[in-house]
Amino acid sequence: MRNRNLMFVFSVMCSTLLLVQTGCDGSFWRKIIYKKEIKLSRYILPKKKITQEEHLEFLKHLTAEQREGLWRNFEPEAKGNFSAERLAERFHKESNHVLTRTTKSMDYHREVRWLAKKIGIHSIYLNMATTFQLENLICQRLFISMWDKLTEDQRKQVLTDSGLDPVKAAGMVSMSGAAVIAGMGTMAAMGGFTFYILMAKTVAVIAAAVGIPVTTTITVISVMCGPIGWGVAVVAAVTGAAMIWGGADIQKMAGFIVQNHMLKVNTMQKAGIDPDKYIWLDDPDLYK
Repeated sequence: MRNRNLMFVFSVMCSTLLLVQTGCDGSFWRKIIYKKEIKLSRYILPKKKITQEEHLEFLKHLTAEQREGLWRNFEPEAKGNFSAERLAERFHKESNHVLTRTTKSMDYHREVRWLAKKIGIHSIYLNMATTFQLENLICQRLFISMWDKLTEDQRKQVLTDSGLDPVKAAGMVSMSGAAVIAGMGTMAAMGGFTFYILMAKTVAVIAAAVGIPVTTTITVISVMCGPIGWGVAVVAAVTGAAMIWGGADIQKMAGFIVQNHMLKVNTMQKAGIDPDKYIWLDDPDLYK
């Protein structure tokens, strides 16, 4: 009995010491629960214009299900375990003209930059932005296209499901997508993930409108990270027919980039990293 009491006291002391060391902020348990995500977050490199090798390392550390989801932006019905190398090669193929794709080296950042330029991101950011920032700006453009196509009732649904303050949300219903994004930088209620939550909710509403089954009560962005090919599905809903520019399939490119970025953001969220520190740029053309 005495030994049991001593063991109990010892365990309480250890638990107390553990809580003190972790600051009672949950960081210790986060490291246990989200061990894989914390490891994966090391390969995101949001402060860099990443190299092709760094892009490959991120893809290699995704789960098979996540890589399958990325591949479905190219082939919606595809199933299987797609390697990082196959994903990178296919994205390169969809990003270049048939006559040049075999002569150009694979460079994810260059191809993201090319797409950003084609959809109108301001030239100053094409040169200064990191890969992560360019991905985010592409997501912003897509959000603007989606938001501006929503009815007033659909916008109310998105804002309500996103959990925003009702007073602030009421003022956003009549705003354009560009104005909504512009306001995010000044609204105190907006956290680092609010843009992505809004985008996920908007995706759900758009998807439902075109017959893609998904609940509109999702509260996390992980719905866009599953093996469904969300990126290309939503781009298709916004743009209609496939967009080909100089032999590059913009729809498939954008789908892959959006879903790849959402995977990064979802990983950062679970790893306790705020993407807001790395994404916000004042693009003068974005808010016109």
